[in-house]
Amino acid sequence: MRPSWMMAASFVACLAAGFLGEANAQDKSKDKEGLATFHIGNSLTNTTAKFPDFVRTAGIAHKYQSFTAGGHLTWQLWDNQLPKRQKEWDAKLASYKRIDHFTVQPRDFTKNSVDHEAEYAIKFFDVIRKHSPDMQPWFYAEWVEKNRGRPTDQGKIPSRQMKQTYPALSWEESMSAMLLYNEDLQAKVVETYKEGKRPRVLPSCIAMGWIKNMIDQGKLPGAEKDSLYPLLFSDGVHPNVKGGYLVDLTWYAAFYRESPEGKMLPTGTGLTAEQAEVMQKLAWDVVKNYPDCGLYEEGTTPVAAPEFVAAGKTLTLTSKTPGAWFRYTLDGTPPTRTRGYVYCGMIHMPVGATLKAIAYKSGMADSTIAEMAAAKTPK
Repeated sequence: MRPSWMMAASFVACLAAGFLGEANAQDKSKDKEGLATFHIGNSLTNTTAKFPDFVRTAGIAHKYQSFTAGGHLTWQLWDNQLPKRQKEWDAKLASYKRIDHFTVQPRDFTKNSVDHEAEYAIKFFDVIRKHSPDMQPWFYAEWVEKNRGRPTDQGKIPSRQMKQTYPALSWEESMSAMLLYNEDLQAKVVETYKEGKRPRVLPSCIAMGWIKNMIDQGKLPGAEKDSLYPLLFSDGVHPNVKGGYLVDLTWYAAFYRESPEGKMLPTGTGLTAEQAEVMQKLAWDVVKNYPDCGLYEEGTTPVAAPEFVAAGKTLTLTSKTPGAWFRYTLDGTPPTRTRGYVYCGMIHMPVGATLKAIAYKSGMADSTIAEMAAAKTPK
């Protein structure tokens, strides 16, 4: 493997040679046929509109279409948009010989939200599966708004994974809470959705959680602390092309089942070669080590147990195993690599909570559970 400085240098050389200007002029006939994907949701699904352009920098002709409406939930797309846009829907569906991957964008926080959203996700899955029986359904786990005011942020959405959920007190914890909602929705869907492939969760929100933490820790070259929004977003919720590139990297890793490192280039984003390299590695790390993306490998050597490090009002988790990932609970429920909050670099300990954490990594066995009790009264 080439050292990182050589990889960065190759990016710079590529860009300096005029790749950005030539990308749209290159001979499309030389592109390898890629996957065909279809996506429904709202403006945060539209964040990935440049996905086929980015994939093309890897020499792959990717077929991409979306059916979206601003601010709409899955049930609103079905009940309100489909009836009046049926011709558009039918034309888009008919344009596919096959659909390899299909995504929905969960965010329904009404009463009995998981049950309600599961019902409508299945309606769409059934339609797409009728067209393409071998399609892979996905729940696209999005990030939350800058003000972090969703019920998941407030700890108001119960989870089948834990006895109690807690308010998210940081951006990183909000991303974990949003993923938890998607996982609970997935579990509800598979109770009755038995045809075709089992739906998976696409953890783009976890990449967003970690990039915020990396920026604040000085681990994204050229990015100042607290610069997440000016650097990667155009407003309080919508990523700009730089942030969209990170999201698209997670999609590439999940759909193509390979690392985007050195393949999917940041054309037209304004990112530096070093920043793009960090994002590519992060996206692959997230997807490879998230068990539900289908790339996780079992192993026999256990990961070293989590260690807790106090940092002011927060805790961080470490392990002597390089590259370890963590899941944790705050209510005493035993965590597993598929149960609990996915750690994104920061934990706030509520008064009276019991923190339990497990470390895991693709290719290795899970660690033992580490435990820590919080004070019963505020200091």
